[in-house]
Amino acid sequence: MPFDRKLANFILRIVLGVIFLVPGLMKILAFFGVLSYAYPPINKILPFIPLSTAGLLLGIVEFAVGALLVIGLYTRFAAWVAAILFAVFILSGIYLGLFMKAGLFKDVGLLAAALMLATEGCRKWGLDSRSLERMG
Repeated sequence: MPFDRKLANFILRIVLGVIFLVPGLMKILAFFGVLSYAYPPINKILPFIPLSTAGLLLGIVEFAVGALLVIGLYTRFAAWVAAILFAVFILSGIYLGLFMKAGLFKDVGLLAAALMLATEGCRKWGLDSRSLERMG
């Protein structure tokens, strides 16, 4: 069976989107008191914003990026934002001394996946792929 690059791109896009959708939704629901969720130590990085507000903002961004990746709309932009978020997570973990404790080593691989998706864009079963087909 030959390697289907478009299918691999699709699977990567969906998996990366779900990785952002779930925690984003949990942060949003935690802000409104629907469930309890332990926010990451955002207040140590952004001390001028209350932890719950920073968690809500991060949740909205994560949810939006995840939704865009899953439906395949503005895929390159969403993947670049995902890559920036992963880079910030990694650098923040190193700065706070939580890199190994928080298991952020997996984010290095996810950063590479986001960068790969940012350079390729949506190739199959997404709204961007339809516009690529029309363009030729």
